[in-house]
Amino acid sequence: MKLLCITGMPCAGKTTTIKFLSSKFSVVSMGDAIRKEMKEKNMDRDMREYSTEFRKKDKGYAAKICMPEIEKIKNAEICIVDGIRNYEEVEEFRKFYDVVLIAIYASPKKRYERFTKRKRPDDNLTYKGFINRDIAELIWGLGNVIALSDLIISNEDGNVKKFKENLISEISKIEKL
Repeated sequence: MKLLCITGMPCAGKTTTIKFLSSKFSVVSMGDAIRKEMKEKNMDRDMREYSTEFRKKDKGYAAKICMPEIEKIKNAEICIVDGIRNYEEVEEFRKFYDVVLIAIYASPKKRYERFTKRKRPDDNLTYKGFINRDIAELIWGLGNVIALSDLIISNEDGNVKKFKENLISEISKIEKL
């Protein structure tokens, strides 16, 4: 099985990417796996704090807890993994799967525009809060993952149709990777 591991900074377009690709492929969400584990352990705390804590002990841990979900997908040639945050997670997946790392890119200005519009409960809508969130993601190792991606797909102009067409074009190159 080939894993298409999706990464990118907050509000770059990962959710749009995942929603679009989920009509063609099975998707495993690392965030969902973490939330599931927290629920099973009856943890009532902030997911970011918990994620930071376990990544200090084992940077590949989030990938490890996703493995059972990936194993449930039978006979698929491709599975999408959403939520890669550090290169150790990629290395963990590469022990068992053929991995293609795909980064979705948008500039900080464009991402902040999207950030202020989406209004998720955990979003701090100040620019400082946005930057602090970026820094936290970069501390986890997200910058390394983006820099080492096999494909970087731009989602800058805001035209969803054009982005999806570009996504299809870029994903079609995967057979050559």
